[in-house]
Amino acid sequence: MPDAYWYVFFAFHLTADTTCGIVCWAQGRTGAPRLLRYGLRLFGTGILLASLLWVLKLCYLFTRSPVFGPLFSPVTGVEALFIAAGVALPVVAGVRRLWRDRTAYRGLAVLWRELTAVTPDVVLGPGSRLLDAVLPLQLRLYRRVIEIRDAMIVLRDYVSPATLEAVRRHVDGQAVPGHLADAHVTACWLAAALHARRTGEEPRAQTVNLAGPGAGDLGAEVRHLLRIADAYRSPVVRAYRAVHVDAG
Repeated sequence: MPDAYWYVFFAFHLTADTTCGIVCWAQGRTGAPRLLRYGLRLFGTGILLASLLWVLKLCYLFTRSPVFGPLFSPVTGVEALFIAAGVALPVVAGVRRLWRDRTAYRGLAVLWRELTAVTPDVVLGPGSRLLDAVLPLQLRLYRRVIEIRDAMIVLRDYVSPATLEAVRRHVDGQAVPGHLADAHVTACWLAAALHARRTGEEPRAQTVNLAGPGAGDLGAEVRHLLRIADAYRSPVVRAYRAVHVDAG
């Protein structure tokens, strides 16, 4: 083939790869998740190394110097390593996210079962193994969060001011870290509300937003509910239930 073809071919790839590498680096500096940013930078570096390869080939085509030939393989190898690392990082991030969602889904299971058993109307639809296999895990986690939140809104009307005051005194008297106190208070009043609902007590209009404000994103909401779920299984709540719920 004439040299003009190779000049056009190499120049086209040089332009395309350079543009792609610059775009990847520019996007890697924005507010994307950390691993995705690093992945874009690594991938962009690999693509820019590909641009270096096209420059070397253009130089070889122009000079026919044997100096450039031995550089092709090392540059290609390093380029492949950077591209592979850049592609792998988002995959690692996806695996980590899947593991985190699965752990959270299971961590909320006990609390979800307890709450929805007495508030079945909040369940968005019948569950099944087939549905669980079809729906993405994050969507199932989102649904579980919604159902727990809706159940808490229903159950808060079964908490009297006296019960809430007793809950707060109980938690204050325990060795509960300050950042977990609200979660334990919520878990205790949920235990009291579940008992009141099961025993047929009438709900009362609740002026205090016991369910708390909603979080700004799913991750923050899940972390908040996981703290409540952990507190619900804690000795502090078991002690409250033994004295104020089961004894009554």
